[in-house]
Parts: sequence; structure tokens; C-alpha cells
Amino acid sequence: MKINVLKLHPDAIVPTQGAPFDAGYDLTSVEHKEIPPMGRTVVPTGISMEIPEGFYGRVAP
Repeated sequence: MKINVLKLHPDAIVPTQGAPFDAGYDLTSVEHKEIPPMGRTVVPTGISMEIPEGFYGRVAP
């Protein structure tokens, strides 16, 4: 599967898989933010991703 990624910020990091058979990709923030336990916030990644048809994207802890 090919996922197109567009860097929108100069410090953005293209997502990577932690291991070859991982189902997900690791995202990195372009800003330092502290999130308290069980907290939620918007975290800018500096990227835009094109998810292929028939798949879905999900950001989860």
C-alpha cells in the first residue's frame, strides 16, 4: 500500500512504522505540548496524508 504524504511544515517528519509488520505509523508533533494523563488536545503534525480508497485513517493513543 502506498500512502502519499505532503509536508506542510519545515520541521515535519514523515510517519514511519516502528517495525515492518506494524499495522500503524508513528506520528510526530512539530510543537512541544504537554498532555496530562487522560487529557486531549490538538497536536499539529505538519503533514497531510492521502489515505487510499478502501482504507481509513485513525489517530489513537
